[in-house]
Amino acid sequence: MASLFEQIETLIGPDATAALLENLGGARVFIRTMPSAENPDAITRVLGIEMARLIGRAFGGEKVDLPSVATLERRRQSLDRRGEISRLFERGIRANEIATRVRCSRRYVLKVLNGK
Repeated sequence: MASLFEQIETLIGPDATAALLENLGGARVFIRTMPSAENPDAITRVLGIEMARLIGRAFGGEKVDLPSVATLERRRQSLDRRGEISRLFERGIRANEIATRVRCSRRYVLKVLNGK
């Protein structure tokens, strides 16, 4: 299943998602089922009424913890590192050498290669 971030990004696009997280990332927000332009919530103020309504239709009535920009960056770096480990292994490089190149422990390399 896609993460909340991925679901929101699919729904409203990467630029609007970036704006949302830059302004509200790291916070718990209540998502209104029917946002109002007359009484805007934080999401409506950041994204505008149309995008807020899209999010409201998908997640309305829920309290969600929006990931911070820093958290997303760490996740992306972790995915990049995992990808690099897999690519190096596919090229026949041993775990010790991969650990040195990627600047992590051999144990982490083995964990990634074993799919954990």
